[in-house]
Amino acid sequence: MIFEDPSHRRWRRAIVVFSFLSLAALAALAVTLTGAIIPPRVPNPFSAKSEIQATLVRASLEHDARPVYTAQQKKRMQAIRAQEKRRRNKLIGDAKGAAMPLPQDAVVAFVAQDDPASVGSLERHVAKIDAVVPDWFSLPGRGCELNERIDDKTRRVLGRAETLVLPRLANLSNNEWRGAETSRFLANDAARACIVKKVVTRLVELGAAGLNLDLEELQPEDSEPFLEFIVELRAALHAKALRLTVDVPFHDPAFDFEYVGNVADAVMVMAYDQHYISSKAGPIASRTWLSESFDEVLPRLPPDRVVVVLGAYGYDWTLTDPAPRATDLGFRAVMDLARATGASPIFEEQLENGHFSYLDATKNTHDVWFEGALATWNQVLALGK
Repeated sequence: MIFEDPSHRRWRRAIVVFSFLSLAALAALAVTLTGAIIPPRVPNPFSAKSEIQATLVRASLEHDARPVYTAQQKKRMQAIRAQEKRRRNKLIGDAKGAAMPLPQDAVVAFVAQDDPASVGSLERHVAKIDAVVPDWFSLPGRGCELNERIDDKTRRVLGRAETLVLPRLANLSNNEWRGAETSRFLANDAARACIVKKVVTRLVELGAAGLNLDLEELQPEDSEPFLEFIVELRAALHAKALRLTVDVPFHDPAFDFEYVGNVADAVMVMAYDQHYISSKAGPIASRTWLSESFDEVLPRLPPDRVVVVLGAYGYDWTLTDPAPRATDLGFRAVMDLARATGASPIFEEQLENGHFSYLDATKNTHDVWFEGALATWNQVLALGK
């Protein structure tokens, strides 16, 4: 038989091999158990400079990852950009001409009609404000629908004041930005022409000084249709001696800053929302983020058309998984919330934003970040340097 071994030689060899393998297995098990009981020492790369470890980690969290391109990819992007530049230069055409900028060093205030504190603050300080942006118009869909809502008290306050009134047209409906619908609207020539006619007619009837355009959550491919829209708006507004001001966020490819700056009479740079309703919790506008954002955007805009818009509000994030959208709060509501929950707000000096946390009735942790007078004052000082 094939396995028959009368001399038992193969059996003895098998015993030797089996014994050797058993010893090896026991040795491996001993090493494994030793590692589990006594963890191996892992070298600390920061041991020589342990004091900077936290600083390095914090700094890494403050920066977004930046893509790395090959030489061929860069060349291709430069060619595409050159083609876009020729097309957009032709698009804006005569819109590069004489602008109607706001007064030098103008103070501009945005007013939220649904916030009594905002309207009350306007009433107390309107004499010191050069231009007011009330939230009167909204663009809810993809067609020629224009929603209007004008609060009587706000209108009376503005009617008694010698200030420029620039009603805001925002793609906001039911407290949600309508980015997808606005993309389709911008791509529709007839819808754009219809809205331009409607809004300019209504501004003239109200005796306004112009329009503030605030379209958010757009896609990168909306960049050129957006430029077409503001060129059309500018032409219709200037024909009635009215201004066009345009809100632009940081780090958004839908907004070509150089071209928006050539068309708009004033560019409202939104220096806030580093963290926002649908993002993770964090500062509204940290010092580092703000400084780097200004360095990137301001050199690309005409200095006499720049208006920096600073925030004075907060967000309340619920730290659950999955997390719901944050709740936006006015500054007074933030302070009321801190008192009601027994929280002690602190000013994070490295970030220059306010912050506190609390537990709700269901034992969920909330993280609140906000900006108030101290943050705004520091930001004004930084801009003056």
